[in-house]
Amino acid sequence: HFPKERSYPTLLVRKLSLTGELGLEDPLEYSGTVEGLTTQPQVYGRPTTILIKGAKGARRLDFKSSIDAAGEELKTTSELSFAGMPVKQMQLGSPSSFLVDIAGGTAAFEATLKTAGETIEGRAAARLTGAAFKPKADNIKAAPLRSAVEASFAGLSSALIETDISGTIKSPKLSIKTDLANALSKAFSGAMGAELKKAREAAQQKVDEALKPYRAKLDGLAASKQAELGGKLKDAEARISGLGDGLLK
Repeated sequence: HFPKERSYPTLLVRKLSLTGELGLEDPLEYSGTVEGLTTQPQVYGRPTTILIKGAKGARRLDFKSSIDAAGEELKTTSELSFAGMPVKQMQLGSPSSFLVDIAGGTAAFEATLKTAGETIEGRAAARLTGAAFKPKADNIKAAPLRSAVEASFAGLSSALIETDISGTIKSPKLSIKTDLANALSKAFSGAMGAELKKAREAAQQKVDEALKPYRAKLDGLAASKQAELGGKLKDAEARISGLGDGLLK
């Protein structure tokens, strides 16, 4: 080893041009650049940046990233946007419980990710539009619930799946949200509500049948008491009328 007053990077690529194709069937052409690629980023003092773009018909690809290793900790930022992806066949769920077949339509995907040392923070979202959703609900034994689930998904043509990412690289935390869960929840709520209404009506009918004899007795008793009270009121009225006539005379 021969020390020098100034140490230069072993490798430095100031600017690198990229071209390529994404996908085997109807590939999407893209082009981009990579700048500041070096084996000694702290000596170079600038981040490595990547920029890639591509477009064909309705499809759009945009990707940019920055990798900064000049400081004490590695920092990265990345953004990806890919829209207009055709979806021929896709499945969500599990065959052992509940499965949804998705056919047709297009997909769009967006993601952002930042890291600083071991910490990570990001968000990803995938949206399907113009698709057909066919649930496989054979494992749902309750017929009303199965029908409600199938009807709920039959009316869908789009879906959104979002993921929030946090924590560390070794122990990431994911939070997933999807409106498919909302559709499933509404189907369950609707089916359970219908079943509850049927149970309530059946219980009310049983109570009415059980109280029917007692209600008839109560109605008869009320009628007889009303007749008795009416007779007493007529007698009292006649007496008061006679007394009034006497006083006037």
